[in-house]
Amino acid sequence: MYLMEALMSQFKFNDILDQVPDALAVQGSMLWIWNADKIPPHLGLSSKGSYYSLKVKGKDSAVPVADLLDRLSRKPIPTLCVQLKDEMVDLAHYFTKYDKAQADGTTCLQPIREALQIPSARLLSELLMNLEEQKKIEKVYGMYLPNNFEGIPAYGIEDIHRRLKVLANG
Repeated sequence: MYLMEALMSQFKFNDILDQVPDALAVQGSMLWIWNADKIPPHLGLSSKGSYYSLKVKGKDSAVPVADLLDRLSRKPIPTLCVQLKDEMVDLAHYFTKYDKAQADGTTCLQPIREALQIPSARLLSELLMNLEEQKKIEKVYGMYLPNNFEGIPAYGIEDIHRRLKVLANG
C-alpha cells in the first residue's frame, strides 16, 4: 500500500482565478494543463505568445497562444494555466530534441521539466509542488473547470503510459 501511494500523487490549488487575460497569455510564461480534471491531463508550455507541446501524433511548435484561446472558445476543454514568475526563453530548444510522446517512453512532461529545470519531476503534481516550493507560481487561471474542481486528481506513471497507448492506437 505504501509503495502505491508513493507512485501516485495529486495536487490541490489554493486559488484558481477565472479566465486567462488575453494580454497576459501572450506576454507571460504559462504552464498549460489541458483536460485538468482527467487522468492524466495533457501539458504544454508557452512564453511570449508561442506555445509548445509534445503529443502522441507529434508536437506543437510555436503555435500562437491566441490560437489556443480561440480553440478554447469553440471547444470548452477544462484547462488550467499556471502563470510562472520567470520569463522562459528559447522553448523551441527543449522541444526540438523530441519527435512525439510515446507509451513507455517520453511523455509531454519531459521537455517541460527540462525547460523549467526540474528534472526529478516524474508527475505533474511533483512539478507543481516543486514550482510552489521555489515560489515560481504567480497565479493560476481556470477555464471550463467542473464546479467541484479542486486540483489535479491522483494518478501514477502507469496511468500516463496506459493513456499514451490508447492514444497511439486510436
